[in-house]
Amino acid sequence: MAILSGAKPALFLAPLSIAIVGAWSCAQAHGNPPHTRSAVSQAPRLAMTAGQDDDPAATRRSCATVLWCASGGAALVGEPALDKQERVYAATSDGYLHAFERDGRFRFSYTVQGTPLGSVSLRPSDGAILLGTTAGQIYAINQTGTLHFRHLTPTAVWSGLYSLNASSVVFLGLDWRLYALSNGGRALYRVRAPSVPTTEPVVADHDVVWVGLEGAVARFVSAYRLERIPLGPPHGSGPVEQVVTLGDAAVARASTHAYWIVSGQSPVDLGTATQLGSDGSHLAVAESQRLRLLMSKNSGKNGTKTPDFPREIATYDLSQREVSGALAVRGRRIVAPASSGMVSVFGPDGLECEESIADAPLRQPVLGASGKFLVVADYSGKFCAVELRSALE
Repeated sequence: MAILSGAKPALFLAPLSIAIVGAWSCAQAHGNPPHTRSAVSQAPRLAMTAGQDDDPAATRRSCATVLWCASGGAALVGEPALDKQERVYAATSDGYLHAFERDGRFRFSYTVQGTPLGSVSLRPSDGAILLGTTAGQIYAINQTGTLHFRHLTPTAVWSGLYSLNASSVVFLGLDWRLYALSNGGRALYRVRAPSVPTTEPVVADHDVVWVGLEGAVARFVSAYRLERIPLGPPHGSGPVEQVVTLGDAAVARASTHAYWIVSGQSPVDLGTATQLGSDGSHLAVAESQRLRLLMSKNSGKNGTKTPDFPREIATYDLSQREVSGALAVRGRRIVAPASSGMVSVFGPDGLECEESIADAPLRQPVLGASGKFLVVADYSGKFCAVELRSALE
């Protein structure tokens, strides 16, 4: 991810207008023409599909059906978000929030002032959809598509908004500060980062927030404590490109290496890494030729928990699969996006199955609550809803 001083790239690129299209599936990648249907409502037009199980190429260890796809409007910003009902929310750089039912039916579009720069997120307390813009506006939008609140910030909003706890959210501003807001939109605090942030904020247990920096990570604990933890030479001198959490600890990826980071301790080099993924207790690390799964637990007495160093519990051969985005992890199973447009599912017995989703490299899959539904986008701007044949548990 680009640093704050430069232009932040959109994670997904898309054509200039959106239209509702029917019946795009993995079969389209093999030359079958899509079936189209007309646009609905007065919203920007979107693109959708139904998966086809009779695609001959999809029978090879097939594990998923593409339900529908959407593309267009403008560049997608950040990653789509899923609520508990696995409805899909996505923001575009032309200032729209789009919402879809699980089956692809259009729900609503909401126009915001300015350009969203970070991923859409959902507030756990009530499902409100949260996003911020370059105009310094914070929006909380109800599930009905109406405005819950709008908050004006003193700077452009650079990141997505993330739930810190049941009553507040945090985000990064273009002024390098981490901001916290109450669920009602009241400003709680702001703390300046030690240097230019290079990643979105990542929330861990106990109101801890991790942020990647140049050659270091910052650890914020509310407004009371800020810790800068340098990664150290020889590999940790470049910008941190990715941060994931394991309990109270973090794992950062910089200069093709992963680092285990605990407050008050020197980081530990975990070896080479091209992508990371975590569900909070399991860590997936992609290398050039293999995929590693590690596990960490918090241990301690009287409520004081110290993260255990992650231990490796499985390795998988990637067999020339080039992982093209962050990994999705659910327990001991991993969904890996590939530059070929495939998603591969790895489990305790190795490669379980794989499916062709698009004809372009894929971004990070976003898993739904059921473990069977996911949304994945490619770099051309298309994002697809996919149903797995067995749940990730």
